[in-house]
Amino acid sequence: MKRFDNRTVIVTGGASGMGASHARGFVAEGANVVIADVLEQEGRTLAEELGAHAIFSRADGTQTGESDLTKNKPLSDQYEDAKW
Repeated sequence: MKRFDNRTVIVTGGASGMGASHARGFVAEGANVVIADVLEQEGRTLAEELGAHAIFSRADGTQTGESDLTKNKPLSDQYEDAKW
């Protein structure tokens, strides 16, 4: 059993740099990962690279109401197409 099996992690700033490194590490440890960032192309590319255990969500931590993560819905409802 891996350390993050059956867990979901949101990595803000996850499309590049340390955030991308953390996203890769969490997936390697069994987590489902939401890559949240304003860098859409980079985030989508990373999610594709990481496979079925990662999805991308556009999120701007400097703006309120700009994020898919702020819809006040459970993540499972927001990401119905995710394969987790």
